[in-house]
Amino acid sequence: MRLTTTFVSVSVFTAVLGFTLGDLSEHHADFMSLLFIALIVLSLMLSYLFARGYRIRMGDIEEAAILLAVGRLQHRIQIFNQQDEIDRLAIAFNRMSEILQQQVSQLQTLVAENQQLLKKAELAAADAERQRLARELHDSVSQQLFSLSLLAESALVEAKHDALKSLLQQMADLARQTQRELRSLLLHLRPLPLANQSLEEAAEQFLDSVSKRHHIQVHQSFHVHGSMPEWMEQELFRILQEAVSNALKHADATEIRVQCIEQEAAYTFSISDNGNGLPFLALNPIDESTKISADHYGLLSMQERAERMGGRIDWIEQQPGLTVQVTIPRLPKGDGAYDDKNLDC
Repeated sequence: MRLTTTFVSVSVFTAVLGFTLGDLSEHHADFMSLLFIALIVLSLMLSYLFARGYRIRMGDIEEAAILLAVGRLQHRIQIFNQQDEIDRLAIAFNRMSEILQQQVSQLQTLVAENQQLLKKAELAAADAERQRLARELHDSVSQQLFSLSLLAESALVEAKHDALKSLLQQMADLARQTQRELRSLLLHLRPLPLANQSLEEAAEQFLDSVSKRHHIQVHQSFHVHGSMPEWMEQELFRILQEAVSNALKHADATEIRVQCIEQEAAYTFSISDNGNGLPFLALNPIDESTKISADHYGLLSMQERAERMGGRIDWIEQQPGLTVQVTIPRLPKGDGAYDDKNLDC
């Protein structure tokens, strides 16, 4: 019922009642006085009931406005199907809330897309700078070190004094060692992207390149039945690059084995070498609760990547060599952790 209809009905009822009481009061004054009082009380009660209903409904609108102001855009006002002004106001208010909720959702989606674009732009800029530095180091420092080693070896052949031969041999060895470390650094500066390849394909290409450049044996074994999430393959590939770099730079390894096994509850990814291990690990054993200091950037980056995947990383010393093992629990698809849209590498 409309508010105007309600008020008109009450007014007509009051007017008719007044005229009727006026005619009857001339003959039954006492009785009509009591009846008049009773009717006034009844009118007040009816007015209170009408007003209470409208007050409750207006209170719902007030509450909805307050909740909307503090961000509760999903709140809606109950519709009583009275077809009056308050119902129309509630319907319009609910529609406004829906539009605001849609606009906020679209804005949040736009912000998320902008953040992803910004991250991609930052990564692209960083990759471009690393590529530039790698080219500079390869074209200048690497070539100069190679020339230095050749000169030292040539001078070693011509040298006649033992002391001079010893110094030249040290110079040649130092030049070769520095060149190996520089090549290892170039692996970091110019990481090979997956480029629409699977982890197995990218690892095979990467290990083949390492084998040819450093004259070491590499072995690869993948036992994965389905496809792994792309973001996980990216993280594991970066760990592979770091582990291989450490094996070449610090452990003097001549053989590297890479293995990936898909089990019922977890993925296990391991990189093993036959080198001298890492002196840091011998002095500072690392377990699951150990947080590596920032001084050891390579080890810290591998640990952080494993943690981002919800897994763990272990450095297992062996004789000879070292095994870097990453264990990542498998979660049902849809739990969020393995959703490609949730993480951005």
